[in-house]
Amino acid sequence: TLQIGNGGTTGGILGNVTNNGTLAFDRSDTYTYAGVISGSGAVSQIGTGTTILTADNTYAGVTTIAAGTLQLGNGGTSGSIAGNVTNNGTLIIDRSNGVTLAGAISGSGSVVQQGAGSTTLAGTNSYGGGTTISAGTLIGQATSFGTG
Repeated sequence: TLQIGNGGTTGGILGNVTNNGTLAFDRSDTYTYAGVISGSGAVSQIGTGTTILTADNTYAGVTTIAAGTLQLGNGGTSGSIAGNVTNNGTLIIDRSNGVTLAGAISGSGSVVQQGAGSTTLAGTNSYGGGTTISAGTLIGQATSFGTG
């Protein structure tokens, strides 16, 4: 496990990460990570703050939001994840173009469409925290929008 931060406002990493274990973000503020995360490992948002991923990531493991917020993109045309998400916090999509999230989203957390682009939820999702569209378009089937 590589943990970025320890619940406070310090701790960071530069460059790309080949992750075959767990990469955990544990900060109480807003932290932007611009490197590409690849490999077979998992990514966890465990801090109470917001982690913004601005690269198009290719890691194969599950994404877990145990606390706080995981944001994909920062208003531009990149910022994505692949695979399933266990969401017990908030998942925000903030892109200016289209993106598809193919994995299943589960947990008690919420999903927020914040960017001007369109997001397609292609998985069968069971998250229970509700869905908010602040901007842009959110596309899916009846089974795409969770239970909340």
